[in-house]
Amino acid sequence: MSTSYTDHDGIVVISSSIEENGRRTPVHARSTSASFPGGRPRRKRGRRQTARRGRQQQQQQQSTNGQTVKIVAILLSAALSLCWMVACILVFHQDSPAPHSLHDLRHPLGNLRHDFEVYRDNIIKKQKEKEKKEEDKRETDVGRGGVDGFADGAGKANSPQQKGRHEHDMSMSGIKTSEMIMDSPLVVFTFRRADYLRRTLTAILDHHPMNKSNHKAGGGRSIGLPIVLSQDGDHAEVKAVINEFMKKFHAAGMPALHIRHPKTAKGKLRGTDAYKALAVHFGWALRRIFSGDVYKEGNVLSSGYDSSSLPLPGRVIILEEDIEVAPDFFSFMHATAPLLDSDPTLLAVSAFNDNGKEGIVGDVSRLVRTDFFGGLGWMMPRRIWDEIGPKWPDGYWDDWLREPEQRQGRQTIRPEVSRTFHFGSEKGASYNQFGEELLDIKLDQADFVWENVDLGYLERNKFRKEYYSTVLNAQLSTWKDAMREVTQGNVRVEYRTWKEFTKKARTVVPIMTDEKAGVPRTAYETIVESRPYGAGGHLMFLSPPAQKLRENFERGKTMPIREFSETIRVVPPPENNANSRVLGNNTSGATSRKQCQFESS
Repeated sequence: MSTSYTDHDGIVVISSSIEENGRRTPVHARSTSASFPGGRPRRKRGRRQTARRGRQQQQQQQSTNGQTVKIVAILLSAALSLCWMVACILVFHQDSPAPHSLHDLRHPLGNLRHDFEVYRDNIIKKQKEKEKKEEDKRETDVGRGGVDGFADGAGKANSPQQKGRHEHDMSMSGIKTSEMIMDSPLVVFTFRRADYLRRTLTAILDHHPMNKSNHKAGGGRSIGLPIVLSQDGDHAEVKAVINEFMKKFHAAGMPALHIRHPKTAKGKLRGTDAYKALAVHFGWALRRIFSGDVYKEGNVLSSGYDSSSLPLPGRVIILEEDIEVAPDFFSFMHATAPLLDSDPTLLAVSAFNDNGKEGIVGDVSRLVRTDFFGGLGWMMPRRIWDEIGPKWPDGYWDDWLREPEQRQGRQTIRPEVSRTFHFGSEKGASYNQFGEELLDIKLDQADFVWENVDLGYLERNKFRKEYYSTVLNAQLSTWKDAMREVTQGNVRVEYRTWKEFTKKARTVVPIMTDEKAGVPRTAYETIVESRPYGAGGHLMFLSPPAQKLRENFERGKTMPIREFSETIRVVPPPENNANSRVLGNNTSGATSRKQCQFESS
């Protein structure tokens, strides 16, 4: 018995079967229509042809539905944007100082426009993902033997290309395992606060782009993996939380491992002892991570990955057990990593703004450079670790890193609106130092896609030129009038001594007025900024006199960055370095008083 049909290439396939020893063996022959002088033979409309037509009609219907969804999403976005623009104008008219012009509304309207564009894009993206999955399924069917159950020469069931293609697609946010270059691990340091650790790990699980349930196909693809949970000691409750989340990370397709620092001080740690234990734990874990030893010590890596095959880290993201990350934390780190790797004038990337309190920040898309290392959720490149790792201190590692000997004039990138939130107010090494200040920090919830932003403006020379221009073109104001005049545009208030700054700054805006190693908290080359009326408001700059700023700008063009940074200290270095609370190999304090930006007064 034999049958024939015409395939997609206009080729007639004759299928016959030969009965041999009680079994039917299929035999196929292929021929063009030219082989039939009378034309193509008539074929019967069997179940296979009917099924094929049904599938084609279904595909056409799905394509039409996809286009309809896109059109509806665009129209919905436009309508909602218009409504919110009108609402914002009414709200700003009633509750805020009257805008000088429509130009003053650009920030809130821009943020709203961005939010709705993201909403629209997400709808379209989900539709595309759905269509892609259906296409992959159809290709899988072809690879298994064609849509009609016949495997032709173009799609064999056991083709290694077809098998590999589908075998490696693990549906983790649309990312294939071959694209998971895990050279940017995330390490979370923990000691004995199990409830805090649970909150921190929950946020990581919820917002990590490699969690296959998040569907964040755009942001932070290869950043923050593997996750290293570094435990100091063997606290039972902490260990239980780690075990719980190791299972959750495994279920989400996120490689993670647990390491334990065996040497820890006993009893309750206070003051110097606590800071020393923390620094020792940091050094122990970072050495093993950067060297790759952590992958070779038999530590179990979740999700079925071979830890011994992981590459050496190019950079490490560092969190502690009481730090919550924002939805776009990983996207932020992913987008800034190339800058950190390539710019030798950068020390780190920090997700935290020490002066990022609710009400005095607002632009979720703005990043700046700063001389102040903030920590509290930060990323360090290998080149910095190779330099400072061999001399890692015995205590107060953060203040040690801020000292000139380590910082060497290098700066940190930070956001205006923080991407981390420090919620630990109990049982920490600092015993809630600055606790009230830190609890007022605004944690961004915008879920911004940083990969879509050109961050070239953060290059040192470009940023210096634009930033100094903005500051010097701001309206000069006084401590008394600044809050009124900033409603009309950017303002600049001058301080002539560090004592004047510490005394008057907090009477105007609620910022922190301390300094570390001669650098005001959050300052960029002695300039401290805030946005007193929050989102949509203008910037207020607290700076030295204009003439001093111009001198700083010119000197910074030609002087080595370390030497230049010492000339803009706001307080002189300690004359006797032995009095410093920083432990370890700290050799700062050699600069003379004449090199300071200001004298203490």
